[in-house]
Amino acid sequence: MKVPAPSFLFRMVFVIVAVGICYSLGLRQGTAESNARGSSGPGKGTWARTAGPATGPKKTSKKFLPLAEAQEKVNGLAAKNLAGGTQDDAGYLDLLNSINPADIPGLVAELAKLPANDRNASLISEMLRRLTAVDPGLALAIAVKFTDPSLRGDAEINVLEAMALNDPSLALDNLKSLPPGNAALRAYDVVFASWAENDPAAAALAAASLAAGTPRDNALRGVAEAWAAADPASALNWALTLPVGDAAVLRHVMLGAAEVDPQLAAANLDKLNDPAARHDVIAEIAGRLAWDDPVGAVGWLNQVVDAATDVTYDHAVKQIFSKITEFNPALATALLQTASNAEDHDYLVAQMAKSWGGRDTPAALEWVASLPDSEGEARDETLRSLVAAWGKSDAAAAIQYVKNAADPMLFLPDIPALAQTLVKSDPQGAMAWVTSLPDGAAKDQALSNVLADFAHTDFAGAWNYALALPEGAGRDGVMVTLVSARVKDDPVAAVALLEQFSTQGPPFQNASRDLAYAWVRQDPQSVSEWINTLPDGAQRNGAIVQMVNYEASRDPASSLAWVNSMTNAQGRLSETQRLFSAWAKTDPVAALAALPSANIPPAQREALLLKIGQAQASAKSK
Repeated sequence: MKVPAPSFLFRMVFVIVAVGICYSLGLRQGTAESNARGSSGPGKGTWARTAGPATGPKKTSKKFLPLAEAQEKVNGLAAKNLAGGTQDDAGYLDLLNSINPADIPGLVAELAKLPANDRNASLISEMLRRLTAVDPGLALAIAVKFTDPSLRGDAEINVLEAMALNDPSLALDNLKSLPPGNAALRAYDVVFASWAENDPAAAALAAASLAAGTPRDNALRGVAEAWAAADPASALNWALTLPVGDAAVLRHVMLGAAEVDPQLAAANLDKLNDPAARHDVIAEIAGRLAWDDPVGAVGWLNQVVDAATDVTYDHAVKQIFSKITEFNPALATALLQTASNAEDHDYLVAQMAKSWGGRDTPAALEWVASLPDSEGEARDETLRSLVAAWGKSDAAAAIQYVKNAADPMLFLPDIPALAQTLVKSDPQGAMAWVTSLPDGAAKDQALSNVLADFAHTDFAGAWNYALALPEGAGRDGVMVTLVSARVKDDPVAAVALLEQFSTQGPPFQNASRDLAYAWVRQDPQSVSEWINTLPDGAQRNGAIVQMVNYEASRDPASSLAWVNSMTNAQGRLSETQRLFSAWAKTDPVAALAALPSANIPPAQREALLLKIGQAQASAKSK
């Protein structure tokens, strides 16, 4: 999707001025004004860095829930999260605030046993934030013991952020003790931002005193963004005192100032010497000014940027338009009428749908569907994008829209994903919908997704359903999916399922390959024993490839023996070359000694000999 040409942006500016005259006279929509001044619009002093409360449990006269009741409610919420249900934010916070901090360690331990899920990970982090207010040491000790890297990183960051609100020195000491990694680096930003909310000057001093490097840069950025959100003038004065090497801090402060006090940011544009930073800040100022006065935003932009030569002008005008779509659909629609070609329509339609879809998806879909056939490509692409996004939060509603759409076939590529989401909250409904679909690749994939979910609770039922399907690509695809699901729980049973394939064609080979891929990561010895029972042929060769791909770095000598036993000459040569290329980098002497035993033609052996020699020479030169 191409961006509008500069000539179109000039036309769009004229329409902003023309239609904006009415806007400035107060003829904006009531609901739009509510959005602009309510949850959607920026307000002075607001800052949306973190989700959820920044402190521990609320002080309330309400008694904490008994442990059994708390456990029941947490389990119910976790199950709903796993099913992809809509979250009740008010109920979510009420539950968190009603849990006794003394019960949190046990509740968190049970949650951590469940399958990975973003909402449950957030629930764990929020519970640990509340525990931090009572026992920060215990909260951090729990966080660092999670085995899932993503969960552990998020939990560590949330605990340290909450800790920094009450005891920033303790938070910093604990932060420095974390093992190196992405979570630790991200934590510097969050911890220092949390610190800066209470004492920005002290946080700034501490951040500047850190050793040069990414942690220091992230810490300064956290201070800059938090301070600029609360007191942009003071933050700006601080940033201007920093050395030239910390020029990036001024960019962060100016971007934050542009959001809460665009006039201050505009008055200090001359302080920015970095063209890239100036480019970003101008666009942010223009977009923020457009919330209150789109005509004034364009007027200011014309004063600071040369529309004919500066690419910043185009960037800023698009930012203005993006903001307008959020609070004034009438003005945005008028702008759409100025676009003279399909490329311009593509850009505007996508921007408007993205903004409206986030607040009112049905209304956005209705508007996009009403676009004329002359804009069919942009219309259809945007409709699919909106439905796909809607399906992630409310699959049932998205599917109902697809059923009633003028052209349901337009959404065929999205059907598998919609089915996969719906089955988690309404498995029977998902199955009924999928089976009603017209035959084809989309139905086959959707059926695979639904049955794979059913297999978690009733594998025999799912497998028997698959066997009862008419023979063909759809049935084979479902069977491959189910074998892959089965191997995670019972690889021996998965092997037995292979015998029920009607032929040893591509679906059978795919299932066998997927089985070997997953099984070797659980039990390499059992996989090797299974491979030894297989007759020569494609299945055995494919399984050997999966075995060697996993084991080559651990035991290259044994991997070579497996490769030598492959009956497909071309496959054997390819795997031998791959094996020795990696082996030569880690142990060229051993690779050279093993080369004569490789079951490949002499010419290819000579080529590998040359490659190993080059690896040896490179190792000696270091």
